Amino acid sequence: MADEVDKAEVQSPVSEGTAAEAVEPAAGVEAAPAAEAPRGQPAGLVPPAEAQTTVARAREERADAAAPATAAPEASVAWRTDHLPKGSSVVTAYGDQRAALKAELQAREKRVEFTRRQLVRTGFFAGGLVALTGAVAYLLNYFNPRDVTGFGAMFGVPANQVPPAGSNPVHLIEAKTWLVNLKPGDGGSPAFAVPGSKTGGALAIYQRCVHLGCTVPWRSDFAFGGEVGWFRCPCHGSTYTKGGARVFGPAPRSLDTFDLTVKPDKSLLIDTGKITLGGLDDPQRAKLL
Repeated sequence: MADEVDKAEVQSPVSEGTAAEAVEPAAGVEAAPAAEAPRGQPAGLVPPAEAQTTVARAREERADAAAPATAAPEASVAWRTDHLPKGSSVVTAYGDQRAALKAELQAREKRVEFTRRQLVRTGFFAGGLVALTGAVAYLLNYFNPRDVTGFGAMFGVPANQVPPAGSNPVHLIEAKTWLVNLKPGDGGSPAFAVPGSKTGGALAIYQRCVHLGCTVPWRSDFAFGGEVGWFRCPCHGSTYTKGGARVFGPAPRSLDTFDLTVKPDKSLLIDTGKITLGGLDDPQRAKLL
């Protein structure tokens, strides 16, 4: 009876399939040496704890052998390095891929940086070129004005609007001009030793007083120095002859005149952009019609 109990305790509770797995090694894996049975135990029988350890190890080796080739490098390295000698290293394909990816990213960053620098440089030079072009265009337009209107432009006077010789001056408001048609010997003042025009003709006089810039009117009824009819400044009393010559007042010189051209049809062209400073020779500047 005691012998039967001892035999029952020695037998392993592992099932037949489990025992088979424990005994049969995985493909490509050397079988582990059988554990030496303890003294007093029949040979061929494995203690339950050692049998379970052997089965678990066999299952792991079989699973490792069947692991797919596409497994993650980190996982594959873990089970492969267990069988390598100490000090060995494992190089995976991911090392080359990472190096290539790093080089590509660095090259891309260099291209992006170069593109940004090129953009800034191009914008700087383009802005400078635009500014320089604008400055040159402004200077050219300033010294060679085009399509000028109003004061400073050319004004045409038809022949039928030119005053008769010896008559009162005509005020051209838009041109800021007094248009005078002198007779020979007219435009001076014997009382102030100012000679009149030798030939007579048309004269364009700037209406601005050369003292402080007041508009000088023609005073046909103003008597001064024994003569009637003068250009008389209302601000400070500067007085000028019909030909624009100064005879009295704080004005430093005679009235300025504009360039005047007589056309073949007796019409006039006054250039208010060309001003000649006044002088006692104003009456002599008249253009014969």
